Amino acid sequence: MRKLRFLFAVAISVLFLTQILTSHIFGQNEGPTRQEVLRGTITPEREWWDVLHYDLSVQFIPPTRSIKGSNLITFKTLKPGGKMQIDLQTPLAISKVVHGKTELKFEREGNVFWVYFEKELPAGVEDKIEVFYGGRPREAKNPPWDGGVSWNRDDLGDWYINTTCEGIGASVWWPNKDIGYDEPDRGMKINITVPENLVDVSNGRDTGEVVDRGRVFTEAGEAGCLGVEEAAVAQEVIAVGDWHGQTDAG
Repeated sequence: MRKLRFLFAVAISVLFLTQILTSHIFGQNEGPTRQEVLRGTITPEREWWDVLHYDLSVQFIPPTRSIKGSNLITFKTLKPGGKMQIDLQTPLAISKVVHGKTELKFEREGNVFWVYFEKELPAGVEDKIEVFYGGRPREAKNPPWDGGVSWNRDDLGDWYINTTCEGIGASVWWPNKDIGYDEPDRGMKINITVPENLVDVSNGRDTGEVVDRGRVFTEAGEAGCLGVEEAAVAQEVIAVGDWHGQTDAG
């Protein structure tokens, strides 16, 4: 299964680069940019680790059209490695990366952050890092085709906020390993905090938990073991009185 996933990833990367090269040839450009290569290929900093689970916590702050939060990333090492690629698109920025009780060093290269561990991790171990971030995310210009975060108001003047990232990538609003071949094997937990008069609707199963005016959703099956495509994770924030509905347990 691992070999099939790797071959699939190689095929996707080849297709991605072919599309880029074709567009550059017909556009009479010189070739793919460094950022395009980092986004669409299996870099050495992606290859050595496998995502197992995301625990994403995000607070939406409408008055400043900004967000802040963290992502606890559980992963397994497939080979030894000490430098990790985490994707987060500008203008959002990582403020801190924690491994156990240690803050790790990191540096930015466009829409990629390079995270450096204290020492190389051996193959075959399960580990975690927590990535803290924030800022004003890219606003969607023509959703869903040109994605990002949409900050709108309804007819009553209440905030209506949603994310679209299927094409542009989930890293437009949260830090992750933003490449389609590596979905979290154990799913993910989504914790969204919004102002008191608003409610959030996200992917997955509502756990019923309410934390700091936020709702907690689990994007996985009951056993918590289904993979999740990062770009499919989305949220929608609306005024409490604007949405009425029920869940179907059948």
